[in-house]
Amino acid sequence: MNFKQCLAVLTASATMAFTTFAYAETTSQEASAPSVLVQTQQALVKMMGISPLMIQSPKEAITLPIYGESEMVLNKTLGMDFDDGRRSLPFATFVSDSHYDDVVTYYKKALPDFAELHQKGETQFVKLALDGGQYPNDYYQIPNVEIFPTQLVDGSNGTMFVIMYHEKKPAKPVKQAAQPVKQ
Repeated sequence: MNFKQCLAVLTASATMAFTTFAYAETTSQEASAPSVLVQTQQALVKMMGISPLMIQSPKEAITLPIYGESEMVLNKTLGMDFDDGRRSLPFATFVSDSHYDDVVTYYKKALPDFAELHQKGETQFVKLALDGGQYPNDYYQIPNVEIFPTQLVDGSNGTMFVIMYHEKKPAKPVKQAAQPVKQ
């Protein structure tokens, strides 16, 4: 099973559980309850069995822009290993209560040098479009953003997006020249 299939299965499972979770939670919500977006993020984390450490991974490591009205679901800073020995770039998954078209428009403006690909109702922005390349299998080592519609816990439409990125490298310390010893 490739990354896209794995994510699709997890997303479908989480989406099916959202309805039950949403209706159970909405009957007992108080005025101080988290937003639908935060509830959706929490439901995804719970349904996917995501470690809290993956949520707390620093967003600062992500080198591509992050759509502002979103919640991080996970950040796999080491990428994902595949049975054939390949490893993906690090990636982070986000959920937003914004409309799919709004998120696509944002990335179209934020990544003007990226190629825009479309398949099965989803949009991908890739740093380099490969001749005959198949998304996602040929793009695990190329920075990209994949955007697809999803359903939030209250049944409303939202958007999920996955950012595959090169990690920011910490600045190398500047070596200072040795000072002559005073005698």
